[in-house]
Amino acid sequence: MSGYLFEKSEGNPFKEFVTTISENKIKAKKEGNVAIDYVYKILMNFLYGRFGISPESTATELCNDDHLRVLIQTCDKFLFGEPLRKNINLASYHFNTNLTFGKWSYMKNAAVHLSTAITAYARIHLYPYISRDDCYYIDTNSIVLGHPLPCDVLFPLEIGKFKLEDEMVRGFFLSTKVYWYKPKGGTNSIIKFKGPAKRHATSEWFESQYTDLSRIQEVEVENLFRVIWSKTKVRVERITYKIGLKPETRRALVYNKHGAWVDTKPLNISIGDSATSCKDHQTRKKYPKYKIIFMRKISIY
Repeated sequence: MSGYLFEKSEGNPFKEFVTTISENKIKAKKEGNVAIDYVYKILMNFLYGRFGISPESTATELCNDDHLRVLIQTCDKFLFGEPLRKNINLASYHFNTNLTFGKWSYMKNAAVHLSTAITAYARIHLYPYISRDDCYYIDTNSIVLGHPLPCDVLFPLEIGKFKLEDEMVRGFFLSTKVYWYKPKGGTNSIIKFKGPAKRHATSEWFESQYTDLSRIQEVEVENLFRVIWSKTKVRVERITYKIGLKPETRRALVYNKHGAWVDTKPLNISIGDSATSCKDHQTRKKYPKYKIIFMRKISIY
């Protein structure tokens, strides 16, 4: 087991950057400049996300036959090698795949410990609210609650305060960044769902999936511009996906008396002779920890 130990520092290397960007964002919002407001929002988000980028990366290069053989023999995750012409090949592979400390090349433009600190402090700040019984969903810096927050913690133009993004009358929160809800007074539903089968994630799908967590649905998606990098070609594909929920391995499954999967709960973590027992929450309501999985079969034409 490995981790980071933080010591409190008097200085903050990003205080000036965050303060300046935040002030400009607030100014753009007051002026009604939606585009610039969004740009400043992305700049602040990238400060966090870029430091936490995965060290495992993909490299694609042109190489001769000898170097291609070396890559095939030495790369842990060699993807493909395709001949383009005599003694010229297109090769692709993953590098920085061994995450054991000291055995992989540290990225000079990333600092995972900074993102870890940001996430940890954000969770500390959110804990009084995510531990409430009416907490339905949490993300890095957002929460969905059944009752309003106190007015003294709501102020969209001040760093560290909450902003009321929306009010909803009904919703389903199945996984991280996978949810559907109907806003109060609105006509259009809000759907968050990543992946090529996104258009099949309707309100009916969310409700059916919530009712039966083990449910898997087969859907067909047409890709009009499928890039085949290994062949340097573009083609049209009809892809059949099976979409469903796959439980996180970091949580224990909960079954009803009929043996059907209905929920998850925190694991008991044993370290040496001691064991830490986590409180059993109704996680489908409070902490939805499921992954969306995609399985596919392809029809090419």
